[in-house]
Amino acid sequence: MKNTDVTNPNFGVKSMMLTTKTAISYQRFSSGEQAKGDSERRQNNGFLAFCQAHGLTPASTMVDRGLSGFHGHHKAKGEFGRFLAALQADTLPNPKSTVLVVEAWDRLSREAPDVALATVKEILATGVSIGIVSMDTIFTVDDLDSYKLFAIIGSMIEARQSSKLKAERTRANRQRLIASGMVTKFGKKAAACPQWISVNDAGVYEFNALAEPLKAAINLAINGHGASSIKAQVPGLPPGLTGIFRQITLIGLYQYKARTGKNSRKAQGEPKPIYPPLISEDTFRRLQMALDSRKNKRGAKGVYVTNLFTDLCTDVTTGKKMMVHKWRHEVLKARKGQNIKYALVEKALLSFLKEINVKDLFPQQAKPATEEIDNRLAFLTRRLNEMKNWLSNPDYSTDTVMSAIAGLEQEKAKLSQERETIKRNSANPVTDQFADTRSVIQAIGQAKGTDLLNMRTRLKSLIRGLIKEISVHVINCTRANIKIRFVQPLERWIKIEGESSKVTLEGDYQGFREFLGEQRTA
Repeated sequence: MKNTDVTNPNFGVKSMMLTTKTAISYQRFSSGEQAKGDSERRQNNGFLAFCQAHGLTPASTMVDRGLSGFHGHHKAKGEFGRFLAALQADTLPNPKSTVLVVEAWDRLSREAPDVALATVKEILATGVSIGIVSMDTIFTVDDLDSYKLFAIIGSMIEARQSSKLKAERTRANRQRLIASGMVTKFGKKAAACPQWISVNDAGVYEFNALAEPLKAAINLAINGHGASSIKAQVPGLPPGLTGIFRQITLIGLYQYKARTGKNSRKAQGEPKPIYPPLISEDTFRRLQMALDSRKNKRGAKGVYVTNLFTDLCTDVTTGKKMMVHKWRHEVLKARKGQNIKYALVEKALLSFLKEINVKDLFPQQAKPATEEIDNRLAFLTRRLNEMKNWLSNPDYSTDTVMSAIAGLEQEKAKLSQERETIKRNSANPVTDQFADTRSVIQAIGQAKGTDLLNMRTRLKSLIRGLIKEISVHVINCTRANIKIRFVQPLERWIKIEGESSKVTLEGDYQGFREFLGEQRTA
């Protein structure tokens, strides 16, 4: 049976003994990373199989690892350059009985075709033949005057163009990474991926196993839970959770920061969309509002969230914060001897937030300036439909119509993006917060146990995103005047009388305003 195993040490022994021609293997790869792969083993096996097929005796092997054939580095500082020097010095024994074997023409050279052909002519002129494994052919000096020359030149052109295309792609990708801030101009990596993103074998960003737990943690944070509570409910989260919540990489943006001192960095350029977004911009905004509302404020401990208005209520007489104290019943403690039942304050405030009309709170804002854009978009849509019908009309030039359609499509896309930007910038986040607050207040009366705790935690977070301060003028344990200052420049008053509370509009309590030392506006 014929031996076809190229890894067998006896492979091709019989034919090698019958020939006087010797073969020198030349193997090359341009990237150091290829040394970790299969390139060298593949080229060596191809060489042995080629020798077996053509009756050559393997003599030696030259290998240039990590040297570019495109730039000629293998000739300048590699084994191939030393081989050419030996040919020029006529120190190679029996050149006419020697075959230089390469896997393909691109292993020999990826230089410009005229330069590569000159190198080939130089080798063949000494009497050395060139064996090409991929073509299963041995070329001699006589082939330079035959049709085989076309095959040689064609292969050289293909090798050169392939290398140029790869170089252009690599250069463009490097420029993109430099522009995005992912690498420096020296090719060094500027920053690691966020913890919830990994790079797959194809070099594409994708979410890893941390992404879903982090989404759950973000949802809990928006609903008013602190870091300790979140970690207790979602195991396996990384340290520094609050810092992660502040990162714009959550919405896919990357901001390159250059070192400006020993422990300081300064942002360079504008944030760029690099990563796949884990959450939407709206969710990120709500997350930041929730974090800001908890800043420098301690949450309630224990099973119940007792005080929904911790650190928000201030006694107008002393200017001090009012805290909940448990005596015969829970009271908001004001100045000495002046307390009010907390249940009445909470009931009044929640009733106010649940029943209030947001349009009465905020002046009617002008509609976003999108009417002109909407009209233009409607016109473009009609015009595009007309032009698409023209494509079937032989009286119109197809190229002209297609060019016009492309221009209109580009204008339409630009206007649509501009319209979305205007709508997003004109959105009122406080209005959305009021809607969420009302829905939670309506549902909280039916909740019990853990659901009640979660809802009150959520409500506490929403309230902190709406209300900046609550000023309380305590009359007795069941009567008080309350002024609410919202996060926007807006104030409203509530009057508590016994077990009932009455929501009033601004200016209804002249006495209360005078008590607070304010002047009534005309």
